[in-house]
Amino acid sequence: MSTPGIGAHFTDAWLIDGVRTPFADYNGALANVSPIDLGIKAARDLFARTGVPPADVGTVITGNMAQASFDAFMLPRHIGLYSGVPIEVPAQMVQRVCGTGIEVICQASDAVSLGRARLALCVGTESMSRNPIAAHTHRGGFRLGQVEFKDFLWEDRPLRDQRGFRRASDGLRARARPR
Repeated sequence: MSTPGIGAHFTDAWLIDGVRTPFADYNGALANVSPIDLGIKAARDLFARTGVPPADVGTVITGNMAQASFDAFMLPRHIGLYSGVPIEVPAQMVQRVCGTGIEVICQASDAVSLGRARLALCVGTESMSRNPIAAHTHRGGFRLGQVEFKDFLWEDRPLRDQRGFRRASDGLRARARPR
């Protein structure tokens, strides 16, 4: 019987090294730093530490859930380019609530195992401090007193699963609760 969840077995793909993005308290020292800049820093540090030339990268795969900057849709491309990866190399972003990191690794392993790339740059980056507060219904204007904003960190729908748990913070409780 298999365990529920995501996983994979690869025989021809290897994780060379890893670098942690900088980490600070919510609304702390890194509150105004874009997730793109955090990802670029981690990628540059990885290349410096390993000695792997960015020119050897055949694909860039990034993980990010929160659209925390105006140019967030360009996050994978900017991380690749500003860390030295050639412009010809494709870049993509993965979003899988509470599973983005492993999905990035699996997609990179697939690319290597299937011969689509010899080397993949994998980057995960977030900034809870920069999560947006949005007004989705105001593009066409609004009536007096009908201004409605949603806080992406607190909005209920994306944070709760069918059993009522909040994100990863309640993951251990979810695992312990009988089904």
